[in-house]
Amino acid sequence: ITVISLLIFFYFVFISYRNHLNFCTGFDLAIYAQVSWLISHLKTPYSTIRGMMQPGDHFSPVYLFLSLGYAILNSPLYLFIIQAASVVAGGIPVYLIAKKETRSILISILILFAYYFQLGITSSVLNNFHLATLSIGFVSWTLYFWYEKKTVPYFCLLFLSILVKEDISFLFIFFAIYQLIIKQYKVGLITLIISLVSLISITKFIIPFYLHETYLFG
Repeated sequence: ITVISLLIFFYFVFISYRNHLNFCTGFDLAIYAQVSWLISHLKTPYSTIRGMMQPGDHFSPVYLFLSLGYAILNSPLYLFIIQAASVVAGGIPVYLIAKKETRSILISILILFAYYFQLGITSSVLNNFHLATLSIGFVSWTLYFWYEKKTVPYFCLLFLSILVKEDISFLFIFFAIYQLIIKQYKVGLITLIISLVSLISITKFIIPFYLHETYLFG
């Protein structure tokens, strides 16, 4: 599983960067590359492309923190690396759950490949950089810890997932409803409260504070 994950990781990074060198990436990557460079040089994360502070576009403390490492390569390649790392890391819980449920290594590996090469994954990871794609690994591990009934890691990863992109909280609102339906009342209620409070506070207060107007994507 380690070898497969590493091969997929290098494949994603190679194809993504090759597409970039062939002018197949665009608007979103330009925004995040500029902001990442600014943050890595301890400058204000103001996007001249969008004409706004980055937290006024999308609220992502996790991305802002990871951007500090941009200075290592000083290239968009860094963004492709952390994005691919998140997506590949997200495949590990898929494999672990599949192995536990099927008790077959072969079937689990096939499911893992189905995850890595589904259209949604490949189209997002190979052609640009997106915060939603960066969130995949965080969300996947959140669901894994819920599956394993490890409450503390579950809520820690839930919190981190929401801090990757503000609308991830919207996803977990529906997941909380599912938890309530299957009678996981305590976990479901806490998940629902965290997700609702996060969504409202970020989109109604934090982002408008930086944007000086209402949330663009609300």
